[in-house]
Amino acid sequence: EDAACPDALANCGEDTAAPALTCGGGRGCADDADCPFGQQCQDVLGASACRPPTQLRPLPASCGCSADCGFGALCTLVGEDALGCVLPCAIDGDCPANGGCGDTCTLGRCLPSPCH
Repeated sequence: EDAACPDALANCGEDTAAPALTCGGGRGCADDADCPFGQQCQDVLGASACRPPTQLRPLPASCGCSADCGFGALCTLVGEDALGCVLPCAIDGDCPANGGCGDTCTLGRCLPSPCH
């Protein structure tokens, strides 16, 4: 995914100068519809790439339904009996750094990682 690529190599995709699914020039995105759920098409050093949104309310936050959670987040069971807003993810790069230590992708959900 684009989110797995460092900013210096904005896109993950097919480029004639690099093997498929490697970070490099890639094909980028035209708008949010080209991006996986929870990511937005953003300008990254002059290229368009899918990245997690840079401005989100702190997650997980309590919720009653997904509409309470904001862009890309889902209201789901967090812990044993509480509903909370979380971002879905496939890799750590799908998760924005909401806290000083960032978030990690755990069981398909972005959760705050503890500071060491």
